[in-house]
Amino acid sequence: MLASCSLLLATAPAAAWAGGTDVRAAVVQYAVQEPDAVGVDAERVAEAIRKAAAAGAKLVVLPELTFYRTHPWERNGVTILDLAQAYGDLVKTFSQLARELGVAVVLGVWEPSGDPTHPVFNTALFLGPDGTLLGKHRKVVPNAAEYDFTKPGSEAQGDATPFANPFGRVGMLIGQDMATRFWPNGLAAKKLDLFVALLAQREGGWRTAVATCLAGRCPGLAANRSDAPHVGNSGAVNRDGTALAQAGGGEETLLVTIPARGVSR
Repeated sequence: MLASCSLLLATAPAAAWAGGTDVRAAVVQYAVQEPDAVGVDAERVAEAIRKAAAAGAKLVVLPELTFYRTHPWERNGVTILDLAQAYGDLVKTFSQLARELGVAVVLGVWEPSGDPTHPVFNTALFLGPDGTLLGKHRKVVPNAAEYDFTKPGSEAQGDATPFANPFGRVGMLIGQDMATRFWPNGLAAKKLDLFVALLAQREGGWRTAVATCLAGRCPGLAANRSDAPHVGNSGAVNRDGTALAQAGGGEETLLVTIPARGVSR
């Protein structure tokens, strides 16, 4: 269970949208407890999702690499590829949970790439409320700490591409993807109804997510980790870049209300 799970409510102006109904979304700012394993964090994340669903959330967004460490490649005899072997089990477990609760869930995972030189992808998964994998984004700009072992995603493989789901056209980016204008602007140009950012950052993540929302003229949800050295400050923004809600530095769940579909352009 999250140590501090305050629920903050904010509402985006319905007048900014062409139609559709409002949807409640939860942004879970999470602190990893066992960076060299998966078990206890999978249980805590599942509990956070259950609590968010009980509070009315229909979409729950969690941070980059939700369950484990971001680097180094090997520590305490455990490699990042070892952690990535849980990929299939995590997809199965959280697909079942999404279906059980009737909520969509966005998770960050290490995914085996099959490339012996760069054996893993840093991946964001969008699981629909029926448990179906509706969207996937593989980080296209690995940061310096993960560069030597992380295979970049690519637009040709469908990364940085909006996908249709019950909440309209959604685009996702991960951490360093937003550090340059190219990927945020390219994604925004494809017309978004909602932007989702998964973060594990010390600073700057919130600002880059806001900039992407402004470029796409859409609201956004940004979930950051709060285990050191990450700084939290997750949040939700309106299409004009104004904050709907923003977390502090500890574990926290933000509950916001956003329109489900269609921006008035």
